[in-house]
Amino acid sequence: MRTAGQETTTWQRPSRPAATVQPATLASSTPAGTAEPDGLPLLASKLTVPEPPAAVVLRPRLTTLLDAGTGGPVTLVAAPAGWGKTVLLSSWLAAGYARFPAVWMTVEPSDRGPRFWSYLRAALSSAVLPHHAQPPAAPPPTTADEAFLPRLAAAVAALPEPVVVILDDVHLVDDPGVLHGLEFLLRHGNGRLRLVIAARTEPGLPLHRWRLTGELTELRAADLAFTEPETAELIVRHGLSLPGQLARALHARTEGWAAGVRLAALGLRADPDPAGFVARFGGDQAGVAEYLTAELLTPLSPEVRDVLLRTAVLQRLCGDSADALTGRTDGERALATAAGEATGFVVPLSGEPGWYRCHPLVGDLLHAQLVRQRPDDVPELHRRAARWHAGHGLPGAALRHALAGGDRATAVGVLARHWPAVLLCGHDETLRAPLPAPAPDDTGTLLALAYAADRLDAGDPAGADEYLRRVDTHPTATPELVTGHVLRATAAGDLTEAVRRAHQLRGLGPTDAAVAGPAGVIAFAALGGAQLIRGEPAAAQATLRTGLGEANDIGYGCGARLSGARLALLHALAGQLRVADATARAALAVPGCRGRRCPSHTAAAHLALAVVAHERDARSEAARHLQRAAALATEPALAAPIAIVRAWLLQADGEPGQAVEALLAGRRELDAGQRTRHLDQWLCATEAELRGARGETAAARELVAAALAGCDGRDDALSVALARTHLRAGDPAAAAAALPDWSTPPHQPTPLALRLESGLVEALAAHGLGDQRRAHQILERVLELAEPDGHRRVFTRGPSTLRTLLAEHLDRGTAHRPTIDEVIAATDRRHGERRHAAPAEPLTERELTILRYLQSTLSNGEIAAELFLSVNTVKTHVRNIYQKLGAPRRREAVRRARELRLL
Repeated sequence: MRTAGQETTTWQRPSRPAATVQPATLASSTPAGTAEPDGLPLLASKLTVPEPPAAVVLRPRLTTLLDAGTGGPVTLVAAPAGWGKTVLLSSWLAAGYARFPAVWMTVEPSDRGPRFWSYLRAALSSAVLPHHAQPPAAPPPTTADEAFLPRLAAAVAALPEPVVVILDDVHLVDDPGVLHGLEFLLRHGNGRLRLVIAARTEPGLPLHRWRLTGELTELRAADLAFTEPETAELIVRHGLSLPGQLARALHARTEGWAAGVRLAALGLRADPDPAGFVARFGGDQAGVAEYLTAELLTPLSPEVRDVLLRTAVLQRLCGDSADALTGRTDGERALATAAGEATGFVVPLSGEPGWYRCHPLVGDLLHAQLVRQRPDDVPELHRRAARWHAGHGLPGAALRHALAGGDRATAVGVLARHWPAVLLCGHDETLRAPLPAPAPDDTGTLLALAYAADRLDAGDPAGADEYLRRVDTHPTATPELVTGHVLRATAAGDLTEAVRRAHQLRGLGPTDAAVAGPAGVIAFAALGGAQLIRGEPAAAQATLRTGLGEANDIGYGCGARLSGARLALLHALAGQLRVADATARAALAVPGCRGRRCPSHTAAAHLALAVVAHERDARSEAARHLQRAAALATEPALAAPIAIVRAWLLQADGEPGQAVEALLAGRRELDAGQRTRHLDQWLCATEAELRGARGETAAARELVAAALAGCDGRDDALSVALARTHLRAGDPAAAAAALPDWSTPPHQPTPLALRLESGLVEALAAHGLGDQRRAHQILERVLELAEPDGHRRVFTRGPSTLRTLLAEHLDRGTAHRPTIDEVIAATDRRHGERRHAAPAEPLTERELTILRYLQSTLSNGEIAAELFLSVNTVKTHVRNIYQKLGAPRRREAVRRARELRLL
């Protein structure tokens, strides 16, 4: 990436390709018999641009960096083997993107001193220097020719335009004189030499100087890593068709490592089971293991390889944890060395100085080697890891390593002290291999619960059941055991069981006191989340507020995040946007732990912010939070709300067909245990609205009518949906009759969002029935309710008659003129409405100003005072406005101006 502080150079790509040297040109320019100073012939292959592979993905985001980099002296492309350095540079040249004439030189270990300069001289001579200056002769093979570099620098400096020299495999240079010579050419070449260096490690050049002055462009492994779309495209270019979910899984396994994706693509060609292949694909597979061993592990020193091998049981490690496992004292140095020499494969953790992780494929390979070469050491390494993590406040990792190492005492002790964190948030480290199954007689409560926690963390509620059943016969229903049942039911989406177990955990029996502490917080969060999905907003709000308060009182941050996020979603769906926004952001601001499931607790907060942004008509912000919510959500209960909000956003983007498909896809994901009457009615009301927007009025009406017939009582959401269908069908009387009573005071349970929807439909129905006075009275009340929370989408998604009603409302006098102006402007932008035919004679700027005042109730004299004009001047302008708009009076002139979109 560009160094911080450096401006990105922008330039206009020439109409013709840059004067890049092609392989044939270089080969023909090195005639037979041309030799190095030691008499060996020059090899044209070293000066030939490698042919890019057939299955190459052009990546503009990287070629743009290369383009900008050649505006400065040095561009460094540094990454270990297989990250696509050579392919990137060769495809960049082959596409003719280089902005200056370019030459290529592949470096080999034997390129020392005079031999290196002979090849560089030949590269420059073949492409550039013959046309402008005679290059100096190559230096003698055994003596240092101090005049050669100055003469070469002078020849380069005399060039009329810069030349790009691409040096591939510079990490093979072991001659300091070569690196000093390159720096000399850069300093004395008058800015005409532009080096592009590809290497596996940083070369011994003074990169820090160019980095400080902003003259260094750097592309590292993180930049070269394929993105998800690039991974999918590379798979397609190998002639394969892989479903999106499998392509994403393969990208996650390879983390965008180009060679890994290519090796996977080759393996997929011969495998009849793509899903099974992707699931099995790892660093221990033959082709991948051979490549990584030869290109990555073998070049490392034996000491570094030993540290990496014996710490392969860890996912995250630091120098101290490495020392604890290996018994050595050089863990920190070894990891730093590995991170420097194998950048992209041994990765420093962002924001955690001194901590590292291995690339998934490298971790697989090292763990497989450890199990194969030192099987007897593996249990003891896990036990050491358990003791180290327990002593450093990482109970999840300590528990899992203790179980993996067969250390029952440590496992039980860790869970006894830390079960709330482990059960709620999951483990803070994932093992590279499944835990060994316990013996059939291992039925101790805490030990079985530890295995249940492992299965919950792996997303296997059914597997957790197996272990929970082992302790269900325990004479006392302990808080930790019932908490396990609560979380298992939540993970499975079994709301009925989650509610039952939450009540049991809270101790709501006639004699038992409610459980306090983290167990109580977890119970309140689970119960409140279930009540939210079941359509019990008042109960859910009380429950979640209690849980949030208790979490804050005891300092249980993870519980506060979970309860606060669900409470925020409850407020957002009720239309209480200000409270929802504040509650969601407060939940996101609470620090979480390192548990794997801890980030998922904020999914509801992001979904709440998506709803808030949508209702405020901020579509890009809403889409961003929805994407985050979908990525974090693990609970099945959130699948339907996410699908509904996604459908809302698609409808707002003018894609009603896709919106219906997204909604139906979300409904299909629900199984019987996750369905509630409230959820079914919510999905039905949303589908009716979407189908009505597509013009399927009859289908929408039938859908809602059938749902209402199945209700035991009235459902406000379905009633509003039915009223909308009547309104779209041109029956305002039926629309008004179908509406629920939306005028209830704020303390009543009717959500604000439904009150606003109902009020607007009633106002439009009254408008359609000719009762203008009532229509505008209702509209003013709706505006009064909507304005404090910033509701806008409820107005902008309305029919075209709503815009007319809002525009007319300005004439009658309103306390919400800025809101109406904003909504009308947004509606016009949304629908891309054009102005009607302009008046025959356009209004002047002064007349347009006075026209805007005519919307108000100000008299001509008051308008004159506002504009510091005489009354007669204002009257003259008003007469001209009437004449140009063809309107006899003030109100007609304003209405005509709105039709023309002059207002």
